[in-house]
Amino acid sequence: MAAPHCSKQPSRRWSCEAGENAAAKAAIGRKAAELVKDGMVVFLDSGTTTLAVSHALSGLRDLTVCTTGLAIALHMCRQPQVRVHMLGGEIDPAEEAAVGLDALEAIGRFRVDIAFLGGGGLSPDGEVTDFTRNGAEQRSRMIAMAGKAYFVLDSSKFGRLTPPSHTRVPSGGRCDRGYAAAPRPSRKHSGEKARASSSPRNDVAFCCICCCIL
Repeated sequence: MAAPHCSKQPSRRWSCEAGENAAAKAAIGRKAAELVKDGMVVFLDSGTTTLAVSHALSGLRDLTVCTTGLAIALHMCRQPQVRVHMLGGEIDPAEEAAVGLDALEAIGRFRVDIAFLGGGGLSPDGEVTDFTRNGAEQRSRMIAMAGKAYFVLDSSKFGRLTPPSHTRVPSGGRCDRGYAAAPRPSRKHSGEKARASSSPRNDVAFCCICCCIL
């Protein structure tokens, strides 16, 4: 059976993206999990890469996880010693996540140690963009409420041009960009661990970790 065309079926976009660049998303999930310590309050944005981050958090203790993503909330509530807050709002079927004004208000109620965010694309000049203004506003609010915030983007987002809805870094903040990598599944070294690098190569599925420090 042919794979579904995600761009023509928005309601299935999230499930389609879940299988794309799986090795890179798992690698960035492991890299992100290294930044999380026992007892932290963690914000996990909706999305398939942030879902990979949630899977990599297994074993940490006394975490509080706040998320707008249904799949992330379901996974984390099954983990021992984790408290989960599902941030409310209308559910977007394409994103399988809460959106809108209620979600924005809920995000503002929490003090968060660290946040991991998705995005629609990473422009050639390094700007993180989004598909909708609502998504950009939610991620901007997440950055404002977190001690540190990291964008987690796999290589499929590199150079992607989305509508002019940009995720803002608050005044006084800065973005430091780094990269984590995982060999593409088709390569013979597909079991190699993630490694740090500053310049992508053709044989590697790269993902971006941008740290926004307030």
